[in-house]
Amino acid sequence: MYLLEISQALRLGNCFDELNRRSPGTLKHSRLLTTANRVLRLYQWAREGTVSRRPVSGRPRGATKREDRVRRMVVVHRTVSAAEIRAAVGTSVTQRTVTNRLLQGQLRARRPVACIPLTPNHCRLRRE
Repeated sequence: MYLLEISQALRLGNCFDELNRRSPGTLKHSRLLTTANRVLRLYQWAREGTVSRRPVSGRPRGATKREDRVRRMVVVHRTVSAAEIRAAVGTSVTQRTVTNRLLQGQLRARRPVACIPLTPNHCRLRRE
């Protein structure tokens, strides 16, 4: 019964709108959505031969999975800075994106210290 309604709504192009209008927020509703997802995947398989995701509108990712893997390899070279990683990856991502990806991988971006190192004379004066 419900499968027939779903297939009719699918033909009209408003499958999820139709389901939301009929029974919002119920267990029956979640079962209907699960069934609708199955029908949509089968329909896409029959039409295109694949169930992979199609390109969608919106901002493209600044980093691919491959680039994320490169950034995770930073664990091996702990002294590499975010700017050096960005240069090694060779894409047009910002340094902030590199830093965000490192933080997502529970890593830290090393920022070079921007100060003058102490001379032996300064060290001696500090100890006194």
